[in-house]
Amino acid sequence: MNQRYVFTLLASLGNLLSLCGRDSMRLTVLLMRQEYLKCSSPDNSSRSYHLPDNHPYLASDTNAYPYLASDTNPHPYLASDNENRINLTAVNVQENTVFNVSAFNIGVMITGVGGAFCDVFSGKKIMTVVGIVQGICNILIPTSAAICLPILLFNQFVSGLAGGFVCACLTSMLARWEPSCERGLLSTIIYTASPGCLVMTSLLTGITSQITNWRSQYYGFGVIQLAWLVPWWFLVHDSPDIHPRINEKEKRLLLDHTDIAVSRPSISQIPLLRILLSPPVWGQIAANMGNIWVKSFYELLPQYLEELGVKMMFNGFVSALPPLGSVIMGLLASRLFNWANSTHISLSLARKISSSICLFGFSVLTASIPLLGPEPPTFIIFVTTAAYFLTGFHLVGAMNNAIDLSPNYVGTILGINSFFMYLTSTTVSYSKVIALQVLDESQVWPALFILSCIIATSSNIVFLLLGSSELQDWNMTAEPVKTVEDLNANISEIITEKSSTPNYGSANQYLID
Repeated sequence: MNQRYVFTLLASLGNLLSLCGRDSMRLTVLLMRQEYLKCSSPDNSSRSYHLPDNHPYLASDTNAYPYLASDTNPHPYLASDNENRINLTAVNVQENTVFNVSAFNIGVMITGVGGAFCDVFSGKKIMTVVGIVQGICNILIPTSAAICLPILLFNQFVSGLAGGFVCACLTSMLARWEPSCERGLLSTIIYTASPGCLVMTSLLTGITSQITNWRSQYYGFGVIQLAWLVPWWFLVHDSPDIHPRINEKEKRLLLDHTDIAVSRPSISQIPLLRILLSPPVWGQIAANMGNIWVKSFYELLPQYLEELGVKMMFNGFVSALPPLGSVIMGLLASRLFNWANSTHISLSLARKISSSICLFGFSVLTASIPLLGPEPPTFIIFVTTAAYFLTGFHLVGAMNNAIDLSPNYVGTILGINSFFMYLTSTTVSYSKVIALQVLDESQVWPALFILSCIIATSSNIVFLLLGSSELQDWNMTAEPVKTVEDLNANISEIITEKSSTPNYGSANQYLID
């Protein structure tokens, strides 16, 4: 197998595993809530845990904590003698979702802006550290949840700190391993792992909820991620020119069909100001923010389906359909994009068409949901799947536009993107909490659907106006300035080498030549 495909497969698996802990939490919080209600029922009161009076989850009154019973309005799942008794992992489902997702996203925002380090240092080594940290964090999630919410949040925050390097790191390596003749194909395989992770975690959470419990999947995720480090370390290398097993034909293909410099830049060489002042960079950022809003909003889908009465097993299956559609369309879109590049369609136009199919198409389909209402649920499932299906085009749209602009500084650009993308994702997490406070309950979901349509449309318009796929003039890296001593040493070495070589004459003759 060609070494670029080995890298692609392992990078895709690494990307998928880096998101398992976060993506599983959107369904796990529902299971935590059900577990709490079951453990707090009269038949299972012995499985509840007694909390101290100062425990942060113990509400002072029943209005502050909705699952505690009161004398005047007893909760149907709670026994009368269960006052001050509560499962340690039980919190309000919406707040728990927001807290856990936000903790991960905040961690990504902090380290995401350090994407420049992925341009400067070894991506292979950075991803190795990421895998170790996140693998341990996933294994510790059940233990963290059993202690208290702050420990669980800290666990997710640390996992997010590690995960902040993934996108920038893999894209920086991809710039060295994806030839222009296969543009969009390898990157799509790597980044379809993101919606693929949603598919896998949705199905696994639904299945494990029936067979065992939610904790087992986190142990599995952690062990697999740690095991992934073995092939990653021994089979993957940062670039083709240092790979010991690559054949000469593939090596020449990659060196001739990539616009990346042989040597990595130093931190001081990164033109950060010019990147921040570049309109195409901000066009890409806008489109990526719109896409991450769409995807983060659909991570709330399990809650919406639960409110419509969809049971957990079926909920997990149905929640897997939209990202599954995105994976399928993403792979198909990469083929269409590759074909478009072989025609007279410019790279910039192909990127903008792909982004428009993704974001404009999503807006048109999603706008029908609040207009026609939530019944029947089968209609919601069909429309959300079709709308999310189109997001697969984003992978060949704005997502990989950074490689076009500057292969040498793609990690820096993706780091800036990550900050704004996960800031957007965090905002989405709180959008329902805010909507519940300012709107009637019946208006919350229609308002969120409409808001998502507006953001998707406006962000794509910005990309159409500012976006470009032209290689930027600030992509070129300058060689480090050498001292006079270095130059003299290099000249001496050349003179010595040429003087000792037959048919080159004297050193002076070589200098004249």
